[in-house]
Amino acid sequence: MNAVLKQELEYESPMLSLVDSPPLSPVRHSGRVSMNWFTLLIAVTFTIVASTVAFAVLQRVFLSDTTPSSLKRVDSPILTRLVLPSNLQAERRLGSLEVSGEVVNQTADALSHVEAVVELMDAEGKVVQTANSLIVFDPLPARGQSSFKVSLSDNPSAVGYRVQFREMMGRNLN
Repeated sequence: MNAVLKQELEYESPMLSLVDSPPLSPVRHSGRVSMNWFTLLIAVTFTIVASTVAFAVLQRVFLSDTTPSSLKRVDSPILTRLVLPSNLQAERRLGSLEVSGEVVNQTADALSHVEAVVELMDAEGKVVQTANSLIVFDPLPARGQSSFKVSLSDNPSAVGYRVQFREMMGRNLN
């Protein structure tokens, strides 16, 4: 039995054994770090830099936004002003649009289930897309204010936007 074990230990594999492989930590040879590690470090650094540059170029070429960067705000034609929007901002990002701001309740009563409705309009003033979202505070207190944010997919033909407020599935509050 001992002879079989000894024979197995003496067997040499044609492949490189773990004993013959270079160590995984830097080895100092008379004060110098092994060149294998230095070469590996240079290769990894080059790969990271090249990947970052390639990603930036691809993003600029394939994901560039060809739509106008800003939208013109259009005032609501409705004359009743139960609420007023303020601090409106529209931001386009890679095929999406986010319209945010604040709404102020002009009445002496709290308003429940208020939603912001964003309409995107083309150059002729026609509505090309609509999206809505509930405002942050519900109910909106009398003479109080709340922020809102409506996110939607961007429409390249849109050049303007309008924000209106309504009670959920109900009366218009602008």
